[in-house]
Amino acid sequence: MDRLRNDPLHGHGRTVRNRRSAKHVNRGCVFNVERYAAGDGPGIRTVIFLKGCGLRCIWCSNPESQRPEKEKLFFKNLCINCGICRKACPRGAVLADAAYGFVTDHKRCIHCGLCLSGCASGAQQESGEDSSVEDIMGLVERDIPFYKASGGGVTLSGGEPFLQGAFTRNLLRACKSRGISTAVESCGHAPWENIERSLDAIDYLYFDIKHVDEDRHRRFTGAGTGLIHRNLMKIDARGGPKVVLRIPFIPGFNGDEKSIRGLFGFAAHLKRPDHIEILPYHRLGLGKYGALGREYELKDLQPVKAGDLSFYETIGKEYGLEVTIDAK
Repeated sequence: MDRLRNDPLHGHGRTVRNRRSAKHVNRGCVFNVERYAAGDGPGIRTVIFLKGCGLRCIWCSNPESQRPEKEKLFFKNLCINCGICRKACPRGAVLADAAYGFVTDHKRCIHCGLCLSGCASGAQQESGEDSSVEDIMGLVERDIPFYKASGGGVTLSGGEPFLQGAFTRNLLRACKSRGISTAVESCGHAPWENIERSLDAIDYLYFDIKHVDEDRHRRFTGAGTGLIHRNLMKIDARGGPKVVLRIPFIPGFNGDEKSIRGLFGFAAHLKRPDHIEILPYHRLGLGKYGALGREYELKDLQPVKAGDLSFYETIGKEYGLEVTIDAK
């Protein structure tokens, strides 16, 4: 993975702060760039992770993506307890917490970077980089030969890319102008106008649907289904990119056959989904919660094996749907 702050092409992007007015629609907050990725669209891809999400799914594997602005992470397992980060902070934003270590009070933090530069062990890290379309394209264009050889391209993920509507749109269009295939991974919880304005520049749209029950969806994700399902139906009616529906399979939330059948029934009424991918629950984001000073609510839930869900492929056929189980 390439962190933007470590990339020589991204140096000037660090000097611009909080400039996301109408005059600066070519700038956005990016928290990671993953090159040579597989499984986020066809072929070899570069995945751009954008910060900000309107949902708070309790299984989220990228909790550092949820807040739209920069934030600090502290990895206690890397800390040597020197306390330099706390002494270096001019605002007293680095606090000693018995459970999580030297965590950051984001109301005080001004992201001056002194705690990061003083941390010899790398325990203090920052998520989020103010980036321009040109910054990102400087990274992307390195890999054009791999895209051409594999049928790959660029995927925007998050967080929720459509919350940064203008930046997402301009980045997608910059890719298309260079002949690069584009994909977006979305939870669908974003203003329709942001989505609509980008559809003509998207080749593949991976759209999450999590539950059809409003109350259960709200309890586990922090928001209802209304906006998400309305956006999906508008996309379905409008046409445009190839749409793949994704269902994160979470035991205790939608891991029962009734819930999955409800989602299949909803999908069967749409005209255009290419197929459905079921994403088995995993715990890859577990360590990030502690780094953010947050508790992971599903810490006792064990990962689900892809092979245990293969019978849903057969059930999908009852609804006229092609269903695959993601095995990565």
